[in-house]
Amino acid sequence: MSSLKRYLLTLNIFEKNNSNENEQQDDQREKSNIIATRVFIIVLILSLCETGFLLFITKQETLITIEYPTIQQFENLPSNTHCSCSHISIPYGKFTSIQTIFHQVCSSDFITDRWFNAIHSQTNTITFFIKNNFRNYGSTHFQALAGFCRLSKANIEQSLDVFYQSTLLSPEIVSRNVLHSQTLSIITQFRLTAPNTFKTQLRLINEMTMNNQLVSGLQTNFNLVSYIFPDIVQMTIRAVTYTSVDGSFCRCNVDVCTKFATSFIYSSWSTDFWYIPGISASCLPVISILISTLECFYNQTSVDKLLSYFTISNNETRIFTAMIYNEQSHFDQNATIQTMIDNLMIEDWLENISYEKYYSECTPSSCTYMNTSHHSSVYILTKLIGILSSLILTLRLIIPSLTRFIQRLRSPIPRPHVSICTRLHHLKGLIREKLIELNLFEHYPSTDQQICYQRYATRLYMFLIFNSIGLLTVSNLYKTTLQSKTIFQPTEFQYQQLQQDYSYTLSCLCNSISMSYSTFLTIQPNYHQLCSSDLISEQWILYLRQSRSCTPFCKFAEYRINAPIHFQLLAMFCQQAHQTINDAPQLFLQTQFVNSQVVPQQTFDIQWNSVIQDWISTTVNTFKRTIQLVRSTNQGNRLINVDNILPVIDVISRTIKLTSSYFSDCNCAISALCRVPMGILEYDQYSYRFVETYSMPNFYVGCFLIEALFASSLECFYNLTCMLEIDQYVFSAQPFNFSALDLHLNSPKDIIETIANNMMVDTWSSNVSYSSYYDQCAPSSCTFPYEQHASFISIFTMIVGVFGGLSVGLKLIFMVGLQFIDKILMNNFSYLTLINVIKHIFTCHNEYQMIHRIHFILVIAILNILYIFSAFDPQVITVKIDEPSLLTYKNLVAQSYDSLQCSCSQISIKYKSVLNITSRFHQVCSSDFVSDQWISYIYGTIHPLCPHDFVNTQLLSPQELIDHIQTKFDDFQFTMPKLFVNILSLIRETTGANMLFSGLSTNWIISISSNITNELILPTIPLTYNACNCKLSAKCVSPSRRMPTGCYPLEALLQSSLECLYDEQCIDLNNMFKAMNSSSLPTSRFPMNTSIETIVNQLMVEEFQNNTSYQLYFDQCAPLSCTYSYIDKNNILEGITTLISLYGGLVIICRLFAIIIVKNLLCLTQRVNPIND
Repeated sequence: MSSLKRYLLTLNIFEKNNSNENEQQDDQREKSNIIATRVFIIVLILSLCETGFLLFITKQETLITIEYPTIQQFENLPSNTHCSCSHISIPYGKFTSIQTIFHQVCSSDFITDRWFNAIHSQTNTITFFIKNNFRNYGSTHFQALAGFCRLSKANIEQSLDVFYQSTLLSPEIVSRNVLHSQTLSIITQFRLTAPNTFKTQLRLINEMTMNNQLVSGLQTNFNLVSYIFPDIVQMTIRAVTYTSVDGSFCRCNVDVCTKFATSFIYSSWSTDFWYIPGISASCLPVISILISTLECFYNQTSVDKLLSYFTISNNETRIFTAMIYNEQSHFDQNATIQTMIDNLMIEDWLENISYEKYYSECTPSSCTYMNTSHHSSVYILTKLIGILSSLILTLRLIIPSLTRFIQRLRSPIPRPHVSICTRLHHLKGLIREKLIELNLFEHYPSTDQQICYQRYATRLYMFLIFNSIGLLTVSNLYKTTLQSKTIFQPTEFQYQQLQQDYSYTLSCLCNSISMSYSTFLTIQPNYHQLCSSDLISEQWILYLRQSRSCTPFCKFAEYRINAPIHFQLLAMFCQQAHQTINDAPQLFLQTQFVNSQVVPQQTFDIQWNSVIQDWISTTVNTFKRTIQLVRSTNQGNRLINVDNILPVIDVISRTIKLTSSYFSDCNCAISALCRVPMGILEYDQYSYRFVETYSMPNFYVGCFLIEALFASSLECFYNLTCMLEIDQYVFSAQPFNFSALDLHLNSPKDIIETIANNMMVDTWSSNVSYSSYYDQCAPSSCTFPYEQHASFISIFTMIVGVFGGLSVGLKLIFMVGLQFIDKILMNNFSYLTLINVIKHIFTCHNEYQMIHRIHFILVIAILNILYIFSAFDPQVITVKIDEPSLLTYKNLVAQSYDSLQCSCSQISIKYKSVLNITSRFHQVCSSDFVSDQWISYIYGTIHPLCPHDFVNTQLLSPQELIDHIQTKFDDFQFTMPKLFVNILSLIRETTGANMLFSGLSTNWIISISSNITNELILPTIPLTYNACNCKLSAKCVSPSRRMPTGCYPLEALLQSSLECLYDEQCIDLNNMFKAMNSSSLPTSRFPMNTSIETIVNQLMVEEFQNNTSYQLYFDQCAPLSCTYSYIDKNNILEGITTLISLYGGLVIICRLFAIIIVKNLLCLTQRVNPIND
């Protein structure tokens, strides 16, 4: 220990051994060198420690990539991880399941045919029951209930099919919470939308049925009444009146009458009336069941009592079991059927969202994320080794001079005063002398020629070092590394600034990933002025009803008779539009917007304006489509009202023939559009006929009230003068105190159909508040990667390391080169000499040579190891291409850059600009059988069901265009028929449940007794087809190869096939019409015997075709730039820099290790072993 202490105290690394100097150093110089040595060691250690500490605290951004991660690995990754899905389009049905539990009535005895037959009164015995007698409509009451159960189940089943087929577009995998929130939001929206759509459509259909004054075969809304004249017996249709207990009354041609009558039943052998608990009576059976409750059918005693009023068949021995009330039920015992319908008869929903199934469908191929961490110990060690030689060289140069300078300052020996100019002049000469005489390779002895070469070598050496350092410094200054920065709790202003600077890479995580649309969105319709005008007020309609007019038999075109009904219809459409729009936005705004990251404002505004327009379009089109289908089915089924039939009674044969009305020369059996203008009619006693005294401009009456109204305009009602002129003929008991419509708001020429098809709305107002969205999102942090130039510490360590490595390396090279030059100058260089030199390298004759050889081996070995493991740090290289062409973009895609991103200059692109969808319909839709001539021939109903217009869909997709379009296209193909079928099924069910009278007398006939009297209500009898009674089922048909007949033409048509239309003999024996070409059948997806219902359920479409133009899409997008990144693991410049830096430090370290190794080996080999005597 004492020897080590003595060694350290006398250690002098600056001790010189130069022959030109005195061999004896004075004590002062030796002391100075020892002090310089100690300072050198301390400064070297402190410099290395400080540099190591700075390197340690300096954080680095590393791009981490995990190939094919498991779900456990993914869930442990940080939130900024990006994992690309192998399948970006995943159907919800792959990972989601939904089950529904319906109300027990939908599986009870009360919706079975057995129950319908049990409570069915055989009215074919020409027995007429009064309007609110349960015997009259009891079976239809429960048929409607069964229909609602069927429709609810079918609607839910079809809606679930659509939901399961719809796809989640997931280019990147989302977390468990985000997936659950997104999917649950869609399911919640589905749970709200499906019942509301059904309720809205049912309400609109009921209102249109009531206000169109269609007659029920049960005569619950209109009675068929006989009038006896001197020379003829006529039948008229008279509205039924319902009276409440307080004496007020309601007429079915004015109101729906939902709060008046209670259903009762009595026995033929008793005069006691039993008012059935919960069962109400109204104008139509469907309305009756909706306002009724099921409280009676939770009580077995009540069920048995009700059955006691009917004669049960002997074959029916099973009893009917009452329902059991469950207190956990979503509905009370006293809940109306309407309440149940509002929830689609559903008691509960059961959802299951499997994240594991979603993950397996996504199957991420790789996950990448930026990892911020301290530099590794290997990296720090490499850098310290790199700067070691430079530090030693620099400190060996500076510290001795500095030490001597300080000692001179502290020396008491006075120094002569020298002026600044003299010192500068002396310094200039000294520098010039040193530069000229600078010789880093001087050795003794040297000739003048050798010294010359040594100085040339020194200058070349210095030039190479400083130029190499300069070039490497410049290249490293321009080199950028990918860094990331996080800003916590950014304000909206800060976010906007960041978005401008880092629009492509900014990522801001929301604190609240789910929020309702109402948080940032408002929608307000601006209704047509008609809906807030006097023309739909109760006062205006009452004013018209209390006018003086001719008798009901004057003429159909009488304004004073028909105008109240028209304005009542207008009020109904305004009311329905209001209710629909009030319900729809409420549900829409309850929808949850789920997004884990902040959406940029420009994208947000465009996206939500598009969503709003889509929602408006869907809402308006659903309303419009329902109206159109109701109009079409009414015409197809030839349903009767007060205007479209002319009954002729033959008292002798006791039959009634229902002939279609004519308006001008147009027959209502041929077209529902027949109409004539209304007018004011007065009876002329001289000509014994009605004379028109005033004609209403473009205000019509026709076969159906709605058809006539839709063809009308309100020209007269924009002109107060016109209204006052009519008032002179009205003679109403109510005073005229009404205003005309404003000419400046709407065009008087607009027909009602156009207004109704726009849902009675002129314009829509919406407001999207990005600030409200941002405040609700409240991002906790924003992170953005950016390219940063190398830090000072990085550049400093690089310069120092390169300087040290080049100094040592180049010095060795130049020294070897000078030795070869010396050999050449002495003429001793030959091939043999070269061989000897090489041999000399690998021979070890003494300790000095052994140290050199081991030193060389250690340097090479360690240099290779460190070079392999740490020289090439993976670097993320980002490439940006401005305004790429389509060819350039395709080349980039072909190179499979997963990070490729191209920003569109136009981020909103209409699908129709790049996508065209065409449809090929069944040939019947272009055949003679849907021409007006064919319709005139057979009063057909196919034409209204053959759609002619389809709106082209729109396109939006940057990279997976084809997959995205195909997904949208598949959704379109699957969804459109379902929407059509749902509405059509609801119309068919309500038409059948209301027992609406067909003018073709295919479901009901009118019976006439032999003793007919004036104002006698004529009973109606349901027809039977193959033992199927039209009162028990609207779908009764009589099979036939020729088009079968049934209760309703539409039902008969849907259950038939088109086989007859392919056979000329079946169609028309007179050969007036040509059969369809059977040669087209091989190309049809519908065989000849396919039912028309099956074809209609597919919208009569053989196939859809889509044509997508990527060129058009690319042109529309017009990308501003494309960027992509890749990881460079073999950067040549980085490798060379690291190699040079390592070399200088390793030479010094390995020299020490070589000396230690050789000394220890020599000690082991030269150890003296004592010999024992």
